[in-house]
Amino acid sequence: MSERWLALDLLRFSAIVLMVQGHVFRALLSSAYDGMRWLRHHDFVHGYTAPIFLFASGLAFGHTTFRSWFSHLKWGPALRKRWGRYGWLLAIGYALHIPARGLSKLLALDKESVLAWLQVDVLQHIAVSLGLLQLLVFVLRTPKRFAWVVGVLFGITLFGAPWVWRWEPSKILPLPLAAYLNAKTGSPFPLVPWAAFTHGGVLVAYMSRHFKEPSKHLAWPLLYGALALFVMPIAINRTGFQPFGAHDFWKTDPYYSLFRLANVIFLLSAWCFVENWIRYSINFAEKNLNVHRFLDFLLHVVRRGSEESLVIYVGHLVVLHGCVLFHGISQYWGRSFSFFEAMGIFLLLLTFSIGLGFIWHFAKRLGWPFRAFQWITVTAFAYLVLVEAR
Repeated sequence: MSERWLALDLLRFSAIVLMVQGHVFRALLSSAYDGMRWLRHHDFVHGYTAPIFLFASGLAFGHTTFRSWFSHLKWGPALRKRWGRYGWLLAIGYALHIPARGLSKLLALDKESVLAWLQVDVLQHIAVSLGLLQLLVFVLRTPKRFAWVVGVLFGITLFGAPWVWRWEPSKILPLPLAAYLNAKTGSPFPLVPWAAFTHGGVLVAYMSRHFKEPSKHLAWPLLYGALALFVMPIAINRTGFQPFGAHDFWKTDPYYSLFRLANVIFLLSAWCFVENWIRYSINFAEKNLNVHRFLDFLLHVVRRGSEESLVIYVGHLVVLHGCVLFHGISQYWGRSFSFFEAMGIFLLLLTFSIGLGFIWHFAKRLGWPFRAFQWITVTAFAYLVLVEAR
């Protein structure tokens, strides 16, 4: 087996499946299904896609950083690659929200359109939250100090959310910066409280930093930790202790956020047990060549899908919703599909997106031709956006 943390790959892959399926159903499933009980449960479950994605991003950041700490303290190939990735995420995140085509139209945007363009979505959130964490690595210099500060930030972003969301940051900050603090400007994923999930992933990575096979050592501790996080917010809430004042329960309530984090950690624990079982079973599978090949194929898909999860995220969004240059599936057909039709589109789009991830992974190995392709694509996109559509 690969030395990658398989449970982390499985966690990210499960987020990919949830994400694509949830987006397809929300965009294409007929409105005749609205109000049905199963759809309400479906939407509740898919509300965990973002927490899983952000937690896994923090876990992957920490897993990589703690195991090669000194290479992330000075400028070199590792940091150049990391900052380059964050830059691309930031650029793509804003590019997906460009509201108009043509330089004159972009310069004449009204405030509502500007706010829609500057809203912080998942890509911008990941780029900025991980970029800030990397800056902390630079400043704090040791894993222990870094983990302590991340723990403090976790508490602030989680428990301070009800108060931060009452604030109007745009009164003292430029709109591009204000959009990162709360949802007042329309951002679906501002740093508060969503960065708490990222910070939680980093803290779990700190626990695993000395283990060659983290799942073997962390499966049970993560399970116990998840159970504690389940019980704690419910118990505190039942005492009536609510110092937060009026707030949006579903988006900023610290107890509910802890409950969601408990579910994410429980899922990671479950995948750790699965990884342990796979490691135990693969020795038997080696005796059966067909079973071994099938298992190896599945694990290969999971690893590549996990490794290129952000490419899959962008690819499926562009196909489903389009961008400023062209329409996506949802603009052509809208919510007109039955359950089985929508499920079929989901499977096709998932297959396409994972295939795109494989192609991207292979293309990155080409070196300068791949980088040339990236910049040619960016240049062509910028030209087509700035030129007036006819």
